[in-house]
Amino acid sequence: EARIASMDGVEIQMINYTEAKYAEKVQNEQIESFNLLKTTAAWEKKDSGNNYYRYEIVSNGYYMINTRVDNTLIYCKTLLENKDTVQSLFNELGY
Repeated sequence: EARIASMDGVEIQMINYTEAKYAEKVQNEQIESFNLLKTTAAWEKKDSGNNYYRYEIVSNGYYMINTRVDNTLIYCKTLLENKDTVQSLFNELGY
């Protein structure tokens, strides 16, 4: 099951997988893909726990956040100028 929310040029994707291992696999693929564009001046933040993993990066004028809780993956890649708005939305959603 997938949902996409879009507003003012910001798109957030939320996908529910049948099992957490599938969400984790896709999350790792997305992170690897974005890291291909990473510069040496990039800023990264990682946070993990028993059933979640949150990854954020700023590089090349973009902000990307990728958060997984159990079998749910939420993802957004946007221009850096939208970073604060996207972080607020993710925090409001509890991700």
